[in-house]
Amino acid sequence: MRRAVQALSIRPADRVLEVGCGNGWAVSLICDKLQSGRILAIDRSTPMIALAKQRNEKHIVSGRARFRTVDLIALTSAETFDKIFAVNVNTFWRRPVPRELALLKKLLHPKGSLYLFFESPAPRADDLGARVVKALEPSGWLAESTHLDGKVMMVTARPA
Repeated sequence: MRRAVQALSIRPADRVLEVGCGNGWAVSLICDKLQSGRILAIDRSTPMIALAKQRNEKHIVSGRARFRTVDLIALTSAETFDKIFAVNVNTFWRRPVPRELALLKKLLHPKGSLYLFFESPAPRADDLGARVVKALEPSGWLAESTHLDGKVMMVTARPA
């Protein structure tokens, strides 16, 4: 998680969306870097959102963090985000749904980026990154994959 947050290069004013926030560990790391920026973290699991809120109570009070129990496809938001990211969310490597990818385009600021992180045994990391890149391109995303270390793959993408 630390490697993923480091790769995001969070700036103090960034507006960030995390898809599949789990217990909110990444939110804690990101909020420590934000000043005027904020993060919206979503997860479809009510127990995970409860844990994330508990872990990040001070960031919620400060206004830097918000949490919603919602599936990505049901997310509605009037704001756009500079960075959208997900860590080990299988929606993106199994078969991304074009509707979800279209929604992410709407939620992404025109100069923003999508970051997808996957942890995989080293011999499979390249294959996983290539599959994600291939899955994103038909939905109008320009994507590239990068190793963060031997088994963590990062795919960055921007709308074409």
